[in-house]
Amino acid sequence: MKRLLLALPFLLVACSNDLTTSPTTMNTPATPANVAQNTPRYQILTTEYSLLVAGSSQHYYTFVMNPCDGSIMITGRQTNPGAETDEVGTGTLANGIVSYHAVYLSYIPGYNYDATFAYPVPSAGEATLSLNTFLANGTSAGPYGAFITQLSTSSSSYKNHGEFVSGSADKNDAAHLCIGMPIVSHQ
Repeated sequence: MKRLLLALPFLLVACSNDLTTSPTTMNTPATPANVAQNTPRYQILTTEYSLLVAGSSQHYYTFVMNPCDGSIMITGRQTNPGAETDEVGTGTLANGIVSYHAVYLSYIPGYNYDATFAYPVPSAGEATLSLNTFLANGTSAGPYGAFITQLSTSSSSYKNHGEFVSGSADKNDAAHLCIGMPIVSHQ
């Protein structure tokens, strides 16, 4: 049984259907060094978006996605002259739909909204966004038409979970996340 458990990680890599693995790597005997190097791992995805609401209200957002639970942390800014405000929010990614809730920090304090859009944004870079807005007292002030444009995407590149944890400010919290851990496929 002990031999089977020790061999299991090597067998999983040998059975991997990862399309990023080159034929040269596929023919290389599995060793701890090259298994760790070639195993896809969970990474933090950061995406920048531009959002145009009702044809005139311009917003810029940074979405930071946690692959462990699909949660999204959002920071942003409305840039209209005289109506500038920072925004914060949270969201989720499920079944190809990003759903999020954001709140203005100034300009109209407490103004908040819920929005959804298909993910990823189509290759043309622009998608329609469903947007419902609410005043601080909960009264509806929408819905509005909006377009979202993906500006850039980047990913972390942690080699392993230990590298992620050691670089985190809150190591206890980081230890419970999947960042840097191998993505296990059961295909």
